[in-house]
Amino acid sequence: MIEFPSVDDWFQLTRRYPEYKKASISTLKDYGVMRCMQYVEDNMKHRGKDCRVLEFGHGFNPAFLQLFQKKHEVWGADRDQKLPYFGANFDWESQFRSAVAPHTPDVKFARELLSRTTQNSELPNNYFDVIASVSVLEEVPLAVVEDILGASFDKLRPGGLLIGTHDVRIETAGERMPAYIALHQKVGFEIEAMPVMPQLNVVRLLVENPTAVMIWYQGGEPEDQRKFWGHWGTCFTVARKPG
Repeated sequence: MIEFPSVDDWFQLTRRYPEYKKASISTLKDYGVMRCMQYVEDNMKHRGKDCRVLEFGHGFNPAFLQLFQKKHEVWGADRDQKLPYFGANFDWESQFRSAVAPHTPDVKFARELLSRTTQNSELPNNYFDVIASVSVLEEVPLAVVEDILGASFDKLRPGGLLIGTHDVRIETAGERMPAYIALHQKVGFEIEAMPVMPQLNVVRLLVENPTAVMIWYQGGEPEDQRKFWGHWGTCFTVARKPG
């Protein structure tokens, strides 16, 4: 499954999750959280605690983990990566304790990045039914994406699903997205092919708030050198580990 959402798609999801029906500086993140929640609710509800769900790169948004912690076996994996837009003195652990931990008492957390290079990983192999990420993989180059996808493949049970959103700058989407989908196939996932980027309806396409892009996405640049990179959209994908 490969979807490039429109504003109408976002609005339909807010009818189901009305807490997101508001103007936001994180429109793409909000959409990704809603779409992943919808997908798991619609496809895994019958599995109960037999369903094992992992969200990696959860940051400080507990919504996905909070929704499923009573229904499924839920894990979260993330750690401080010293991201420049948080600032030099940002206290990651303190923010986690205040914004995430009080809402997710039943979630198992691993302080690690999802990678085949992680030593003594707390995340078991061949274990999870669903691994989810929201607006994470655009942060890293494709070589690192391949490593993360490979680690996801290792952690999933046969038949397990990797779901999530990948934000993409519209100007470079024709290069990034076909390569991103091809990497899923390279590490072993089943996902439809996308040899070329599909034509998008830019009038209806869901895009990030441009002021948020300037302030947050480009937050690592010196302010006196900062110029707008262009609009960002997102892509929701579902890939399956054969089995």
